Amino acid sequence: MVDGGHEVYGLARDVVDLRSDGQSCDVRSYEELRSVARHLKAKKVDITGLVNSAGVASLNLALTTPPHVTETIV
Repeated sequence: MVDGGHEVYGLARDVVDLRSDGQSCDVRSYEELRSVARHLKAKKVDITGLVNSAGVASLNLALTTPPHVTETIV
């Protein structure tokens, strides 16, 4: 998206080598997301689109995945 000329604001747990403006944020945390929203609102940023590429990897089969791991994923 950056290469296409779009203005991008990224969120990531690790912002090393981020190719756009952004900040550290664990999207699983409501409080961290709320903080980002307040920051963007204070800067009067117009959001025209959202891309969610967050994911969780689990190498277990569904039947053998412990319940606490399933809760984290879902």
